[in-house]
Amino acid sequence: MTVNVVAYSVPLFSCTPRKELNEANSVGHAIISGNSTRSREAYPYLQLGAQLRAETRQCLIAVELDSREDTYILMRHSYGTALFIVPRRRIRLTTLCIFILIVIAFPFFHANPRASHDVLFGDNQRLSRYLEVVTPWTKPAPTQIPMDGNANKGLQPDNQAKLALPVQEDIEDRWGLEESYDEDLNNLPKHTLNGNGLLITNPDGAHPIYELTRRAKFEWSRKHRRASKTLRQAVDEYKRRYGRLPPRGFDHWWEYVQKHEIQLPDEYDQIYRDLEPYWGVHPEDLQELQLDWEAHQDTYTIGKVHENSIVTILNVSVSRQNEDRLKEFLAVGAKPHSDLLRDVYQYIPPFRATFSPHDAPNQVQDWVWRRATTEAAKKGNYVRSGDLPPQERTGWSVACPRDSPLYLNPPDKDDTPTHQSEKTFIFDHRASMDPCYNPQLIMTHGNFISHGAGPGPDRFPAPQFSYSSTLLHADIRTTSLAQSSEFSEDDPRWEDKDDDRLFWRGSPTGMWHHDGVNWRQSQRVRLVNYTGETMDGKLLDPNSDFFYVTYLTPTESADIPVGKPDSFARYRLNDAFMDVKFTGAISGCEANVCSIFSRELPWGNRIEAGAYGAGRYKYLMDVDGNGWSSRFRRLISSHSLVFKSTIYPEWWTDRIQPWLHYVPIQVDYSDLYDALVFFAGDQSGEGAHEGMAKEIAEAGRYWARSYWRDEDITAYMFRLWLEYARVMSLNRDEMYFDLP
Repeated sequence: MTVNVVAYSVPLFSCTPRKELNEANSVGHAIISGNSTRSREAYPYLQLGAQLRAETRQCLIAVELDSREDTYILMRHSYGTALFIVPRRRIRLTTLCIFILIVIAFPFFHANPRASHDVLFGDNQRLSRYLEVVTPWTKPAPTQIPMDGNANKGLQPDNQAKLALPVQEDIEDRWGLEESYDEDLNNLPKHTLNGNGLLITNPDGAHPIYELTRRAKFEWSRKHRRASKTLRQAVDEYKRRYGRLPPRGFDHWWEYVQKHEIQLPDEYDQIYRDLEPYWGVHPEDLQELQLDWEAHQDTYTIGKVHENSIVTILNVSVSRQNEDRLKEFLAVGAKPHSDLLRDVYQYIPPFRATFSPHDAPNQVQDWVWRRATTEAAKKGNYVRSGDLPPQERTGWSVACPRDSPLYLNPPDKDDTPTHQSEKTFIFDHRASMDPCYNPQLIMTHGNFISHGAGPGPDRFPAPQFSYSSTLLHADIRTTSLAQSSEFSEDDPRWEDKDDDRLFWRGSPTGMWHHDGVNWRQSQRVRLVNYTGETMDGKLLDPNSDFFYVTYLTPTESADIPVGKPDSFARYRLNDAFMDVKFTGAISGCEANVCSIFSRELPWGNRIEAGAYGAGRYKYLMDVDGNGWSSRFRRLISSHSLVFKSTIYPEWWTDRIQPWLHYVPIQVDYSDLYDALVFFAGDQSGEGAHEGMAKEIAEAGRYWARSYWRDEDITAYMFRLWLEYARVMSLNRDEMYFDLP
């Protein structure tokens, strides 16, 4: 058998013209002899392809293995990826089909020379990014059929960056948003929307991403249509949502909202969720709890002593081991929060608020406490610590309702997740973060794994502010200013990005990795493990369910049934789809675990932003570390499409729209390949929906510029402090605002 290595390139970024690598003076070795005709035994030639690719900077490489019986072609999917083996028909049949194709196509091109030019180069003088292989079953690249007439409108948020924020009509025009949601988009069966935030796929229905993206447009449009336009509307909406009058100073907050054109002025439900239990606790008890918590190690307290004083640092308590980080705690946390409020502090009543400077939350709530306090709040009553019944058990399940799956069947600390039997996607991102109804989160995220079966809850937690909090914690969410000012101004536009793999680099944070816990299931280790399983190394047990990956084949339109998912060995896909590696120093682990990190997991060099670095990638991954991801704003402000996996609802969660601004991914990554293949196409590029991918990427960039400004953060914190000062006050019943 003779192996001919041929390079094909296209006029994309940093690529050279087509050349035959087996010609003289090209590489010097392009002809190799072999004996086997089996495709699996041809895999070693991938190394040759990788070497030739590195030496020639080619965009596309095909390796043809000729034998008497069959021909196999190794094709690239995107720049820098390894190659795939695709079996072809017999040579004689292929030759006959090529001849027939030429006979059919010749009259068309002869009569329309311009058409042949367009087929080869297109309007932008670029060839297709995929290697065209003419075989009897070759099909033209599928045409994306939009869900509605506005689905593929051009998005140019940068052109609007310095203009006033758009009114509702402009928003709907820009994003092609739906005025009404027609569930009968087609005659196919529907998917099931589960109460845990997941969509269960019906194989006879359309590909779920069609429905999810269309639903997202409708929900985002509805939020803007119903948004309050006047102070009276805002007061009425507040009373409708929360059953009480807004806090004193609400009129000044509304003035700030109007002056700085804050969008979605009613979407602050997260503040209500965080503070509502404390309405069922007497303010004297709250003040006592708060003052005691100020002495808790590794905390700092900010607030106002008098009505006219500024918001400043009131107390600091740092453990001896963190004394050297005191300046960092205050510089990153306390001072920026004080600076944010410099224009509005005079309208905020006196308060004292204690912060944890750490990334992760630490106050596990007791569901009995939350239920008792919220019920008391509805009735205007109070719950004292002695009123709660004896604690029945410890562990994560104590934070859940008694009829929830996690409480009824809590996993052991050594349990591992099982492969999902049904293909699911996220349709409600916040609901999908709830471990009570998605118990697999306990086994797949370091925040939970690091505590084994779970700690004992705080039966009567003090009000503490944290940068991140799960749905099992009582920590009050605050805004993090880390990297809040970062915006990817110079990121290459979508059309200039030449790599359609999913990109991620990061350190092995997420938990302290040691032998006493199942650290292999933590979110970052699994991400690198699953996506790093390549032809060069075997990281997964072939007997494991996760050795294989299943994904739904993308369809050309929403009128075609999606069918059942196909199954592939991960290592056959990852070279083409994934560029995911750890980088930096090995840390966050015991010595023996660090040694395993070094031996078994893929590590790569740090790649900076820009056209020659991370800016080349069309698809970016965002995943939790020790707490929330501080890089999300920088990622979503790029021209790339962001895939986000998290268990932490944040201050902006109610003010963004998954599937319109980013792609939500489950923590077990069971939908990761489905989403990537839908947008980027399969191994050979078939079924790509790049128009939809670009639309979401540009919508995310516009959102970051228009909905995540310093003014938006100030509006959130301004309202949070008005609410917190009231619930903590002995005069809380008198601290309200109303209109005549």
